[in-house]
Amino acid sequence: MVRRLKETGFISEQTAGYALIPELINILKEDYSQVMPMYFWSTREGSLISKEACKCLNFKIVACFPRRPKVNRIDQDHVLTKINALLFAYNGKASTYGIPVLAGVPLVSSLSQLMSTRSFAWFRLNCHTEDRTDAWCRLTIPDGNIIDNSDPARVIGPLTSKEIRRYIRSQARPMPWTNAIEYLKVLRRFNTQLRTSFFPGTYQPFHLLLTE
Repeated sequence: MVRRLKETGFISEQTAGYALIPELINILKEDYSQVMPMYFWSTREGSLISKEACKCLNFKIVACFPRRPKVNRIDQDHVLTKINALLFAYNGKASTYGIPVLAGVPLVSSLSQLMSTRSFAWFRLNCHTEDRTDAWCRLTIPDGNIIDNSDPARVIGPLTSKEIRRYIRSQARPMPWTNAIEYLKVLRRFNTQLRTSFFPGTYQPFHLLLTE
């Protein structure tokens, strides 16, 4: 079992997401003609004018939670990352709508390394219940080999690019944009309810819209 030591994060989830998005787009462009990142707001992307503009279009949607690398010192050769319990609960809900969920972490030990890295670890979450326990993984830099995984039954990975593409192809369902808006609204409310009722912390995924 992985025990939390004194590792600390040095970037936010948002900064991690900015690094992850281009890499995930490049992976999925192997299978899809268009891949667009999106941060969903009900009153913006989910507005009436947005619904009207895209009402004839179908999309697949992927949700990805950026995870922070945590270290004891800036020159160490491994990172610790946390998969919060809320992510497993979100995964269970999103899967009912045909929206697969990933978690990704940059494999770096400092902000300066993040500027030039192309080393990332990607995971899928194998839990469809509101499990209230967190999971931890410790991975090498830059190869992403697993040193410890507190719950390998629920945290599957690191995934190769081919495994990510296979997972998305098998789990992402095409849907009209009007349906996608309603699903994403439900998921955003669900996430808020989880944070206030069961789980500490605030974690929002970014989304990718895919078209064939």
